[in-house]
Amino acid sequence: MDKVMRAFNIILALFFSLVFISTGLLALTAFNLERGLFDPEVYKETLDDKQIYDRIPIILTDALTDASQSEYGAIATLKNLPREEREAIIRLIIPPDLLKSMTDDLIVQTIRYLDGESKKVSLSLIELKEYLLAPTGVDAVYQFLSAQPECSLEQLTNMVTGESGIILCKPPEQFLGFDLRPIYEAQIRAAARLIPEEIPLISSGQEPNKFIIEVNRVRMISRLTPIIPLWVLLIITLLVVRTFKDLLNWWGFLFVFISIPSVFVSLGSSMLFGFYFQNRIASGMLKDLPVSMVAVIQDLGRGMVEQALKPMLVQALVLGGMGVVMLIIALLIHTIKKENPNTPTSTY
Repeated sequence: MDKVMRAFNIILALFFSLVFISTGLLALTAFNLERGLFDPEVYKETLDDKQIYDRIPIILTDALTDASQSEYGAIATLKNLPREEREAIIRLIIPPDLLKSMTDDLIVQTIRYLDGESKKVSLSLIELKEYLLAPTGVDAVYQFLSAQPECSLEQLTNMVTGESGIILCKPPEQFLGFDLRPIYEAQIRAAARLIPEEIPLISSGQEPNKFIIEVNRVRMISRLTPIIPLWVLLIITLLVVRTFKDLLNWWGFLFVFISIPSVFVSLGSSMLFGFYFQNRIASGMLKDLPVSMVAVIQDLGRGMVEQALKPMLVQALVLGGMGVVMLIIALLIHTIKKENPNTPTSTY
């Protein structure tokens, strides 16, 4: 009867071993993704590594190319410019350093809001105002205006008399003896001063929307996932472990077997995300976006997943190393016992 019960427990333990490996792999992945994807440094490192800030002007250039088909205002006139000039103007108006600073601040605010450390998220425009008020910013806007259609007589008159704000047209160097550049510079600076210091995205009075509530619920579940394999490990221990050697053998094999797929998931996370992105995301909800924008989104996603799962590789190697050490100790105990049959065996 004892042998039958022992065999039944081993079969049950083998089943729970599969459960332990699958839930452990899921727990390691979910736990590290939650920690990584809500760490501002992961986003900053990924944006820098993938040179996203330098590629945003290319995205905007492609987007403006598509938008210019609508013949809408100043944007429509950009279609008459060569692509290289269009991109150069965008780089002048939105320099990568300024874009990086504003984006980094927004990332930190958003993570703090999701963590409950802040009650609002806003886009700071202070640096943008300072840039537009500086000579470099004025030159950038002036170069943008130089790409517009030439000003009409009525527009030039209004410009000189000051009856309107900035007029989106290409001004001549002089008009009726007036040097128009200082006039335009004054108008640009006046318009820049009207820009608010920040644009509220989520105000302190707003209740968290359903999406944020769901995100926080998923985060909580991800943090709790390691409990499941620990409970499964306890069940396996109660089923089959009777001696210290049993403990070393079972735990050693389990730690080794869970480390192997964890290493592959960590090292192949970028490739796995790329495959999923191409087959599910890019071909579905992003199919109408410019190719350059889709490529940036894919690189950003791959980079973030790769950065988030980097600690998983270390954790997998530690688990595997612990498992190998346990198996070696179990083997040594078995060897010592064979050489000294009278040596007492530790039991629980």
